Amino acid sequence: MKTKILKLILALVCFSVSAYTSYDYLLHEVPVYLKSKNLVEARTQKTRFLIPKQWQRIDVKNGKTEGYGDKLGKDNKSISGVGVTQDPERLVLPAAPDEAYELVRKMAYDSKELREDAKRFFTIKGLENCQATVDIKDDTLEQNGLVGIVRITSSCGSRPENTKMVTRLAVGREDGCLRYISVFSYNEYWKQNSKVFEEILNSASYIDTQSAWGGNWIQNE
Repeated sequence: MKTKILKLILALVCFSVSAYTSYDYLLHEVPVYLKSKNLVEARTQKTRFLIPKQWQRIDVKNGKTEGYGDKLGKDNKSISGVGVTQDPERLVLPAAPDEAYELVRKMAYDSKELREDAKRFFTIKGLENCQATVDIKDDTLEQNGLVGIVRITSSCGSRPENTKMVTRLAVGREDGCLRYISVFSYNEYWKQNSKVFEEILNSASYIDTQSAWGGNWIQNE
């Protein structure tokens, strides 16, 4: 289970490298205000999620992540963006009892490797001097066919120009597959657009069904 979660975090880093622009390149004169009414549907594999309709698709080199960004920065990079990845392998069996998700949640929360890998985003160009902090909290939100596992908040600090990334890990109740949905931006834009960013983070939903099959509830590697 831990290996599968770490693979998703590494995919997140690849998404970030493809999408991110440093604060020096921001177009300060362009306000970036997002509205809920302008959110539209996007999808990857068996996961549906919302994005601002003005955001454009990002070419993520890992081939696993569906990414979108505003592309308002230099070299077509983004000030804000979202990436969604779904592991095609089952983490738990479909329709597993709540105890299975509690076990996954505890393993993720206790994982030192997960915390360290969540910091890797802050080693990319433009963030070399960042002393990143990572906070992991239980995510018990269950909606749209997905069960929340943990919520990871990574940041460089509280100043307006500091970067912040929030990632939700969730498992499909019907298919048992792990997803992450991640949003990054600068603190000043998080403050302006917190409502919409939260809508995006909580918008992931399961869009297919699979039949359950027998065995242990936790899927082995």
